[in-house]
Amino acid sequence: MISHINIIIVPLYFSIIYGYSLSSKMIIKSFIYLQGLGILMGIINYYFGSNYFFVSFTSNIAAKGTILEALGNGYDYFINLEILSVIYLFFCLLINNSFKKMDKFLLKYII
Repeated sequence: MISHINIIIVPLYFSIIYGYSLSSKMIIKSFIYLQGLGILMGIINYYFGSNYFFVSFTSNIAAKGTILEALGNGYDYFINLEILSVIYLFFCLLINNSFKKMDKFLLKYII
């Protein structure tokens, strides 16, 4: 659970503490890398019969017993997982942009 919570915390940490900022181009590039990684892990899982990254082309058996089980079966699982990834990346961009605006406000009016 801690490692999954870090998926949310790490981008916020780097944005707040180190001032890293994201652009739309970076978000799109991240999404493309995520797709490539998902396909690669699906192939590896199919070949070795494993379930890394909760990606399986034969079923969503990797999600059994987890909260991901609520995403559905078969193609519904992948579609819902894609929707969740888009929402997460949009959320990261939204938070990052709000921190940029807050920094500009602080620099202009307070500091």
